[in-house]
Amino acid sequence: MVSLTGFSIGFSGRQPVSDILDLASQAENLGFDQIWLAESYHHRSATSLAAALASSTTGIRIGLGLLSPYTRHPALAAMEAATLDEISKGRLTVAFGAAKSAMSRHGLKVEDAKPAQAIADMVNIVRSLLAGKKTFYQGRILKIPPPGVGLELKPSKRIPIYVGGANSLVLRVGGMVGDGVILMCMSSPSYVKYAVGEMTAGAKKADRSVDSIDLAAYLVISVARRRRDAINAAKPLISWYIPKVMKVVLDSAGLTDRKVEGFKKAVEEMGYEKAADLIDDDTLDRLCIAGTPEEVAEKIVGYMSNGLKEPIAYEVLGPDRKWALKALAREVRPQVEVLLRR
Repeated sequence: MVSLTGFSIGFSGRQPVSDILDLASQAENLGFDQIWLAESYHHRSATSLAAALASSTTGIRIGLGLLSPYTRHPALAAMEAATLDEISKGRLTVAFGAAKSAMSRHGLKVEDAKPAQAIADMVNIVRSLLAGKKTFYQGRILKIPPPGVGLELKPSKRIPIYVGGANSLVLRVGGMVGDGVILMCMSSPSYVKYAVGEMTAGAKKADRSVDSIDLAAYLVISVARRRRDAINAAKPLISWYIPKVMKVVLDSAGLTDRKVEGFKKAVEEMGYEKAADLIDDDTLDRLCIAGTPEEVAEKIVGYMSNGLKEPIAYEVLGPDRKWALKALAREVRPQVEVLLRR
């Protein structure tokens, strides 16, 4: 039987700190399992936000994802993770991914940067440092030269490390070395199924069971009493992300190249806010979950039937975000759990 490993919310660094802290406090009181913090370049730092959340909450887990090997040295990432784990009293999860926006804005090309190998190196180095080992590492991309380095503090328990990304090689790395994999915005049920296949291939190569690996996804979820209100609330974020997500994600959702390229051109000419009005209902339904609490629950189960274990409601969308958060906790989650038992 398919079951939830977590029912979580997520925010980008584009949101004001005060808004995130306010919603995080409400989310903890409502029983959400985890708050994921996406590091959107170049907005608010996810690690700084995590420190604020760790100090203002007491029980909800805090996920960092994604941190990029191109913006943080692995020894620094390990220092930050260990410190945040101490502040949060053992509530931290960390996820590493290449972060396409970080790569492009820092002048890196995928063919030169080799993101899958960089992520694998990052996970191996950080995991070794967090285990209290003096670490010397000769990776293909990242290196810790002799005589090596070691942390002067050690987490009270093992910090889960996830791998985030979209393409085949990164998903396979997740299956090989990750405690979990986290998928990016606008994943469709078909893409989740594709991701599980790639994770399985990676897990098999490392002689692991894919069943032992968590699978989370940032899902654009918008909820309201009226479906039309939920759809309208989701359009600006969908408009923002369509030009940014990888082609494999859009292909899996069934969007044609012609439609995607036409929309990208509209964003360039009009800006994403005005271009949002051009998104039709079919496109929106392929890229996000928008509707009444009952409709949202049914769609989440559709993702889970394809292998998703932890849905992350990204940005908590709807005409009223605080109402949407309550609806997700008190109406959507219970309905998802009932539907999964059938």
